[in-house]
Amino acid sequence: MTTDPLSNAPLHPQLSADEEEDLLLEPESEEVVSEAEFAENLYAEGMAYYQQRQWRQALAAFTRLQELQPQRPGIAALLDEINWFIELEEMDSGQSQNQASPAAGTRLRWLPWVISLIILITAALVIVLVAGDRLFGFPGRQPDPGLVELYNEGQSQLAIGNYDGAIAAFESILERDPKDIAAQTGLKQARLLKEMAQRYRAARDAIDAEDWNNAREELEVIVAQYPTYEDAGELLDYVRRQQELDRHFNQAVDAYNANEWAKAIALFQGIQARDDGFRADAVKESLFISYLEEGERLVEEDGNNADSVREALQHFNAALTIHPDNQRASQNRQLASLYLAALLAIQRDDWQNAVEELEKIHGVNPDYAGGRAACALYQGYVILAREHATIRRYDIALDLVNQALAIDQPCHDRKDALALRNVILEALATPTPTPTPTATPTA
Repeated sequence: MTTDPLSNAPLHPQLSADEEEDLLLEPESEEVVSEAEFAENLYAEGMAYYQQRQWRQALAAFTRLQELQPQRPGIAALLDEINWFIELEEMDSGQSQNQASPAAGTRLRWLPWVISLIILITAALVIVLVAGDRLFGFPGRQPDPGLVELYNEGQSQLAIGNYDGAIAAFESILERDPKDIAAQTGLKQARLLKEMAQRYRAARDAIDAEDWNNAREELEVIVAQYPTYEDAGELLDYVRRQQELDRHFNQAVDAYNANEWAKAIALFQGIQARDDGFRADAVKESLFISYLEEGERLVEEDGNNADSVREALQHFNAALTIHPDNQRASQNRQLASLYLAALLAIQRDDWQNAVEELEKIHGVNPDYAGGRAACALYQGYVILAREHATIRRYDIALDLVNQALAIDQPCHDRKDALALRNVILEALATPTPTPTPTATPTA
């Protein structure tokens, strides 16, 4: 079974959600597999769902794994993390669906042309009624064949979109009869349509160049003078949305350049929600860096807060959905997961497990979380040493307190560790009293 970490599609698209969950909890073949192999299969399935943010399927897999291997390290923390993500998802479930932007240039254009043609025909009928006696003649007057031919030529050129030809024909009529109302109306119409066509082409060119301001200016003139011209109204709506996206993009870039990572994330995510095709590559790469930086900042500046570490984990996971093989994102996520497990163990006063997780972090990065992880490890060593000393396990206690003293962090003055070591050394140096045998009375 294979998964694509960048895909949100189900692992088994032919199955329902319940059937897919049932399939997750059973081996895929009838071959007998060992418990260890089945556990690893469950872990792989769970991580695949995790990478896809399919939290409920991941929860089912890891819950089954915990039932199978209750002592497996890290699973409890991972389940806490997934439950938290599910809560976040439920909080966001009421938000509106993304609004898709229209694709410019794919409009049907025949309808506006039909409307324009109807307008022209209507205008022609009015012209005939008003000035028909001049062009065509009424009873008692013969029409001028030359004017009729020019008028028909003008109307024909209008119909095929040759506005210069129409203008020339109507101007020729007006040269012979400046008061000809039909020619005046036709000339006005031809000039208007010529201007609209020029502005429409300019708007299209501006859209292709993503010059939204000029595109909007041209389209607003068209819509004001000729509301039904082509798809100008729809294009104007599209351009206005692009302008808004462009404004948000510039704000996001400003936040990014100012290292305001949380603000940058919110703005870039807003752009994706409105139009996931808008400057897609730039938005994706900017989000990747912002996720990493904000996650690292949360751990560094607020590393004692489990909620902040959870949020950091979410950012690292989001970064990995963009670049699944990135080492920086992968290591950050691993360390944050260990640290969250340690913090949750500390909240439960489970210092043994907390120390185990903190030791793994300390071996990779002694300064993790601004040194807070090392300070917590110091505290854990001292607490465990004191517990062992209380039950006279002095050798174990001495080893733990020495490990605490070996941690080089300014968070503790070491007085408690030094004092505890002196107590342990004194206890080790003092021989344990041997009980004196009691004499048995003789009869």
